[in-house]
Amino acid sequence: MVREVNVMHFVYEKYDSNLDMSLNFINCPDVNNSGISRFTTSPIVSTIIRTAKMARGCTCSQEPPLDKKYIIPTGVAHSPIDWCGPDSQNVGFDKAHPEKKSLFAHLNETYLGDLQRYHAYLLIDQSHEGYQTEWMWEWFHNNCNDYKIDPGQIIYVTGNLESAEQYKAWADSHRLLNRIYVVPYAHFEGMIYESAINQNRNLLNKFFNKTELPNYSKQFKFKKANLSKIKVYNALQKRPRAHRAWFFSALCKAGLIEYGINSMNAVKKNETYFEDKRMSTDDFEQISKLLPIMPPENPTDYKLDNFASGDSGNYLSQFNEETMLSSWVTVVSEASVGDSEGQCFISEKTFKPIACHHPFIIYGNRYSLKHLREMGYKTFSPFIDESYDELCTWQRLDAIIAELTRIKNIPEEEKLSWFKGMKDILEYNYKIFEANTKGGIPKPMDAILEYVDRK
Repeated sequence: MVREVNVMHFVYEKYDSNLDMSLNFINCPDVNNSGISRFTTSPIVSTIIRTAKMARGCTCSQEPPLDKKYIIPTGVAHSPIDWCGPDSQNVGFDKAHPEKKSLFAHLNETYLGDLQRYHAYLLIDQSHEGYQTEWMWEWFHNNCNDYKIDPGQIIYVTGNLESAEQYKAWADSHRLLNRIYVVPYAHFEGMIYESAINQNRNLLNKFFNKTELPNYSKQFKFKKANLSKIKVYNALQKRPRAHRAWFFSALCKAGLIEYGINSMNAVKKNETYFEDKRMSTDDFEQISKLLPIMPPENPTDYKLDNFASGDSGNYLSQFNEETMLSSWVTVVSEASVGDSEGQCFISEKTFKPIACHHPFIIYGNRYSLKHLREMGYKTFSPFIDESYDELCTWQRLDAIIAELTRIKNIPEEEKLSWFKGMKDILEYNYKIFEANTKGGIPKPMDAILEYVDRK
């Protein structure tokens, strides 16, 4: 059920009925090294406006309302060093771009005044990424002090699902009473649900198959009919990240490559440094002989150049349902893994097997499964040993390889029963996937509206 809320106002310096074109900080010329503007559209607000029921409960305009509180939304691209800019203490200074100013320096006069007199909220949305930087909390509070804004008028949305706990610990240690509002948000859950519905309705572009995604029944029937051909796992990796090179090397060493459906781009030796370890020459040469491996399902007309490109493009919302039908478990190779990154980020990759009723192991940040359970999902213990979720980086990798080896060694005739045992979990998770995203607003946005209502 959608909660009844007061009308919420989102205000933009440049407003367009196509919300993806609506922007704040329009006078900032900064562009990141990737070519993306420093300030973009807020993903969570875009999701709100596209939700029909909620659209009747909010407004968007180019003029701040005179008698109502309003929210100033902006998306921010990449890591904090790319979008923060230095405060008066030089926290956030980017030596590669010394001319860059603080985000707060780009507030127009009206916005700044309304923030200072508790008439507006600044919503900074980093939900496309989960980057965490230890100086960021200090940066927020320094800027609030510099610009005479109560920290409670700042709403920070991020894909780092550990962020609220991390900020609380930092604020507690600094004995702060006035605090910003930190909102963890797994943005890609809604994006992948929308893509799944579009695929099932044949609302697709030319790059994709026009087949409905498999439910549990289709998964089971396909596996039963093709029992001897089903691979142990699929592990589709695209961008050549260091942790992925190490995972592929571990698969090779364990003799698991031939038992899986893999994809992986070629990597350079200097791209394999990860969590204070360098890959040996022998290990690097072993994986280099096998790479690149193209995914078996590719958008129509896509060649190796498309796969090798840094642009995820149409791969982002491709489900690879045939690959999941042809394997027992998906290994989700997430965007980040290392404990040193100080985050937990869950991308579109994790929600694709949920959409296809397929069990999964997450090669991602510690506590990824814990956060999925907090979102309402069930995970696959005791069918899959999920103790890896609480282990440190290298132990987590070893545990995942050990579990894949164990699954490989389950006798072929028993694997079908093993898969059947997960039926209730797979079907339950799809219902949660639907409930979390269909016909309402994302729970984190609901929390934001409650926060603003209370103030």
